[in-house]
Amino acid sequence: MPNELRSGDTDQGPRAASMLGDVLRQLGDTDGARSAFRLAIDSGHPDAAPYAWWFLGALLQQVGDEQGALEALRQAMVSGHPVAGPMGAVALGIELRLAGNLDAGRQPLQQAIDSGHPSAAPQAAHQMAVLLVQQERLAEAEHQAQAAFASGHPDAARQGAFVLGNLYAHRGDMARAREAWRYAANSQQLRETAG
Repeated sequence: MPNELRSGDTDQGPRAASMLGDVLRQLGDTDGARSAFRLAIDSGHPDAAPYAWWFLGALLQQVGDEQGALEALRQAMVSGHPVAGPMGAVALGIELRLAGNLDAGRQPLQQAIDSGHPSAAPQAAHQMAVLLVQQERLAEAEHQAQAAFASGHPDAARQGAFVLGNLYAHRGDMARAREAWRYAANSQQLRETAG
């Protein structure tokens, strides 16, 4: 671990460790990232530690440590941090859903929705809609997909529209299905040309 991260600065040191860990994760330095995250987590810093838990969860997902990822994301979720908490909750809900644990996945997604966070809540609404479709709770799924769509979030609105299109088609309302799918397709095309 670089000495500058052990500088004794109780504010900037943990923040730097958390951010360095995420950069190292993206560069594929798993061991370096783990060390940096651990330093930030062990600091107990109110901002750096929750972010480090969230980033550590992403790292553990990448290396296939499902149980470790779930625990790290839980720690981010329960941190009470206004950003890392809701974003960790979304990631935890997705992981549980993908693992087939649908009932357990609902709680963190609902927590993220309830947070009102401008990015986490719409993403969680979309993920909740997908989960509810898997549980064949279609009316509830439509409600969540509508919330994601209405949010205006660049990804969640498009994804919510796609789910709505599928739900409308399932019940035979092809006019509304086409409208929803058209929105999803056009918003994706707009994102690609803007990027």
